[in-house]
Amino acid sequence: MKRILRSALFRAVYETGKRLNDGGITILSYHSIDEHGTAISVSPGLFETHMAALASEGCPTFTMAQVGDHLSAHRPFPPRAVAITFDDGFANVATVAAPIMQRHGLTATIYVITDMIGRTTQWTAYGSALPSLPIMTWEQIQTLHDAGFEIGAHTVTHGFLTHYSQVDLEQELGEPKATLEQRLGTPIKSFAYPQGDYNPQVVKAVKVAGYNTAVTIDQGRASLSNDPFRLPRLHVGGNTTPTILKAYTVHAIGPTYRLINVVIRHLMGRKTWPRPDWRAIQSTQTLRSTQ
Repeated sequence: MKRILRSALFRAVYETGKRLNDGGITILSYHSIDEHGTAISVSPGLFETHMAALASEGCPTFTMAQVGDHLSAHRPFPPRAVAITFDDGFANVATVAAPIMQRHGLTATIYVITDMIGRTTQWTAYGSALPSLPIMTWEQIQTLHDAGFEIGAHTVTHGFLTHYSQVDLEQELGEPKATLEQRLGTPIKSFAYPQGDYNPQVVKAVKVAGYNTAVTIDQGRASLSNDPFRLPRLHVGGNTTPTILKAYTVHAIGPTYRLINVVIRHLMGRKTWPRPDWRAIQSTQTLRSTQ
């Protein structure tokens, strides 16, 4: 029953908003394209249906660098505009997701953890081990960059930025930008907060480091009035049906999630919302000591 009601809600959102435009953009948040069924997994088959839905709906896709340009110029986005993002830089983004997106004429931004490049994850969720997955190699990153995908930064070690000293925070932000720029020969403008962890000090440091945008895990649709360093996204997981994904692309999803946020935070008292499952996912490797 809950699934039926959820589907009906998003179908109504889609039908209400598909012919209207607010000048904003939906930023989709993906992680790994695999069959493991974890909190950050989307199966290849489901991902194919997602991309086919975006293409059939005529949704134009933007990189986050392009999103930053629109926001700085206060230039409205076309109707049903979408930015597809991938956190962490899993190798399956290069081997599975990218070919699917290319077949449908879509692009994306991939945020990579520079200290994990070419390595395999050893991560846990709620204390239980997750399947080990390879992170992209430099060759795969270069190939994606050459194909027109944007590469963004996701820190050096994927730790909680609000826990770091100022010195370590600056290194976590500055080092990946410099490393990626040196290897790819292009400015790195886009950043994603690991675990969605940020505060005013972290936001200020991201600006000082020279990025143009930063995405959060705050759930919602981005508008021209949003702070470019606190951009909301919509999480895409294994239970995100094509119907829900299409609803994510219309302007009505913005007020819908504002209402959801009010209900959950204020009426239900969950001040830590959003707290999706992937916040519990932790790395057991190369984490910097916090102060």
